[in-house]
Amino acid sequence: MKNIRNSPAFKFLIFLLIGFAADNIMQFNFQSTIIFAICFIAIAILTFFFSKNLNNSESLKEYENIEKANFYKDNSLSKIKTFGDLFFIISFASIGIATGIIISYQARSDYSINDEIVGKDFKGNFSGTAIKIMNENPKFSRILAKGDIQLQNFDELKNQTIYLTIFKQPWDNLRINNGDGITCIIKFKYPRSANLPQEFDEQNYLKYLDADFSATCSATTFHFRSRNYTIPIRERVLDAIHKNINKMFSKNTAGIASALTIGDKSDISKEIRNNFSITGTAHILAVSGLHVGIIAGVIFWLFSFIKNDWLKFIFVLLSLGAYLYLIYFPASAVRAGLMIALYLFAKTIQRPATPLNIVSCTAIFLLIISPKMAWNTGFQMSMGAILGITIFFEPIRNFFKLIFKKENSINKFLISSLAMTFSSSIVVSPIVAYYFNIFSIISPLANLVAIPMMVGAQMLTLLSIVLSFIYLPFAQLIANSSQLLIELSEILTNFAAKLPYSHLKGESVIALSIFISLFLVYLFYSSSKRQMIFRIVISSICMLMILQIFPEKANTMQYFQREQFEMLQIRRNEARTDFVIISNFSNRDNLKKDYGLFNYLNKYPDSSYIFIDKLIYDKTLNFVKNNKIKFIFVENQTLKNKFFKNF
Repeated sequence: MKNIRNSPAFKFLIFLLIGFAADNIMQFNFQSTIIFAICFIAIAILTFFFSKNLNNSESLKEYENIEKANFYKDNSLSKIKTFGDLFFIISFASIGIATGIIISYQARSDYSINDEIVGKDFKGNFSGTAIKIMNENPKFSRILAKGDIQLQNFDELKNQTIYLTIFKQPWDNLRINNGDGITCIIKFKYPRSANLPQEFDEQNYLKYLDADFSATCSATTFHFRSRNYTIPIRERVLDAIHKNINKMFSKNTAGIASALTIGDKSDISKEIRNNFSITGTAHILAVSGLHVGIIAGVIFWLFSFIKNDWLKFIFVLLSLGAYLYLIYFPASAVRAGLMIALYLFAKTIQRPATPLNIVSCTAIFLLIISPKMAWNTGFQMSMGAILGITIFFEPIRNFFKLIFKKENSINKFLISSLAMTFSSSIVVSPIVAYYFNIFSIISPLANLVAIPMMVGAQMLTLLSIVLSFIYLPFAQLIANSSQLLIELSEILTNFAAKLPYSHLKGESVIALSIFISLFLVYLFYSSSKRQMIFRIVISSICMLMILQIFPEKANTMQYFQREQFEMLQIRRNEARTDFVIISNFSNRDNLKKDYGLFNYLNKYPDSSYIFIDKLIYDKTLNFVKNNKIKFIFVENQTLKNKFFKNF
């Protein structure tokens, strides 16, 4: 824990999180937030003043002079220093808690949505500018656009960012560029949060895009106010890279090659994404700390001939900034870039670059400039992974040294890889389980194989892209090696994902993942083989006891609230699950329009379904628990009376 003791930024982050959690639990309003923040700041100022006075007091100097003269020993000096240090800690903690309270309130304000508008459709006229092209194909185009929305009642929403889907006909030749001025009649809404297992959470996706609404329109109502025919240099470079990647790589691997180098995951199939997610290796497909670190290392090596440290620092920083600009500043890459910049800055000014301090400073800085980032899933997982590595990497590496005692290159690689995987998963696994109700058991082994392959693939892909602009046939040879590594990684993740018990799903995995992380920490801090064996036995017994607490119980009922439907899922046993869909009977034909619910029901093709009218829900509930009827529609009073004749 030496790295924690020497990391004041991490301690400040802990106090910040305490204030953040307190505000979220208490849900302070604006006045209360101001009062509490002022109180903690006042405490911080007063205690800092007392600390400074005690440490600079005449009595302290007198005691120091006496102690130096060695006339006699007295513990009064240590008492004064202890009180001074205590007041300083209180001041430090108070500032951290006050910062956390303010950040939490701002984050809640940024993400607070009026429940009256959630899930409801609105119509209006949008006038603004296309700021990012997300996807274009013959059926639809998806863009981010910023502008004003005039509602049908003539109210106006100013400066709104919308995630716009434009539906096209085969004969529509619609081509949108960044910077185009557009106007269209839109149907928009703020979606409900996902509540079905493994359902795509559109609300979280909007938050990730920093968009206010999702909207749709027809190409027939879409018009250009102005056209931006000057294609930016960035677009030209990306287009050229895409073309060369598609020339050098097969259709199955080109998407991953693009993801590893320029952060474009749009061409990766859903099946591949799902396999990487199940095996806990999905982070490889995003341009994150690992990828940016490799690119920064290459850039640093290219400028290694520069002897002046400051000049080298500036060139590396500008080159890294240019790369981030090229890939549209994805949040994960920006975080990694900021940490690398802080590390290089510390080295340039010849100060100790403590990793935990750098990570904590990055987190604090990002939370201060953008409080709503605290609710971003990607931010939580990436910062959690890096914090886990900086805190637990050394203890876990020492643990595996007890097992792999021979010092050779293979053992060193295994120890470092396992330590890296476990140290990050200890923190990230509970976060993944909380958001996605999945816990990957095979993740450590999958990462052990997949990460080296993908690192090699990324470096070879980068080299092939650079050479493709010089001599394509030679670049193709290098791209073939990269393609082989990508294909091997795909085969292994596909195999691992289909292994029985490779992962756990369900609401109970949240608690299980927390307990597993705690047991791993307990195990990895073993200092001897004897202690390790004892802790393995204790952890195994505890896990068996916990598994008995969280079984998949039969005859359980879950309730799901949708936009037009309510649903009860009744799990009778492992083989049988029944569903009760409650709504106005006129909505029965709209079931297919609720894609999340419809797809979820399709996962249970052999189940029984009952569709009941909302008016008779209360009377039906008890009947439903014991029903064996395949499908029932109740739509008028006569049928209702007949249905409940023997009720």
